[in-house]
Amino acid sequence: TVGAGGTPVTLKLGAANTINNSSRVNLSGGILDPGGFHHNMGLTTLNLSDNSTIDFSSGSSEIDFANSSSELWTSGKVLNLTAWDPSIDALRFGTDMSGLTSDQLAQIESNGDASTLGTATLDASGYLVVPEPSAGLLGVLGGMGMLWNSRRRKA
Repeated sequence: TVGAGGTPVTLKLGAANTINNSSRVNLSGGILDPGGFHHNMGLTTLNLSDNSTIDFSSGSSEIDFANSSSELWTSGKVLNLTAWDPSIDALRFGTDMSGLTSDQLAQIESNGDASTLGTATLDASGYLVVPEPSAGLLGVLGGMGMLWNSRRRKA
């Protein structure tokens, strides 16, 4: 369990494959940092019981969990992927698209951006895909900001 109790705990893994691959990882308000290593945990599932983080800031990292769709993630809790860069980082659940349920996928956000909640999917090999906010959406938001600013100047 990472984060049990009142104070968030950070578990930084210092070498590849440091978590026993026959146990469950329970994120309970803490931070899991793969430390820039590849962790193949073929039999290890992920459970989410409180808002928690996987911190990818230590460099190129990959975590491969077992299919975790049978784990009951606590409703309304968020798994935040901090410093998530899909060009160098990877997070895998099982070996196909069934590794997480749609409800579990809806609880994942990227880099603290709540607009990414509900956008995560798994590809055909079980790798997590979290799309970046679209350029169109960013353009609309930028235009709205300029409009707001121009109205404030007139007042």
